Amino acid sequence: MYGRLSPEDKTYYQFQGGRVNTAMKHDWRRESEWRIVGDVDPLSMKEDVILITPTQEEAEGLRERLPYRVRSLETGAA
Repeated sequence: MYGRLSPEDKTYYQFQGGRVNTAMKHDWRRESEWRIVGDVDPLSMKEDVILITPTQEEAEGLRERLPYRVRSLETGAA
C-alpha cells in the first residue's frame, strides 16, 4: 500500500493493520499524533507537548529555547 501512495500522502500514512505481522504488535489506531508538512511554531501549542528530534544536538537546542519536554531518537533522553 505504502508504495502506491503519492509523495505528499506518504507523509501522513500510518499502518492500520491488515496482513498478519508478528513483529507488529501495537495497534496504532488510537495514537494521537500530529503530522504537519512545513514549519510549526511550537510556542503556539497549548496542549501537553513532547517534541521528538532525530538528533541529540537538535534536542538540546530546543530544550534551551522551549518549555516542552524534548526527546531525541538517538538516545531517548528527556
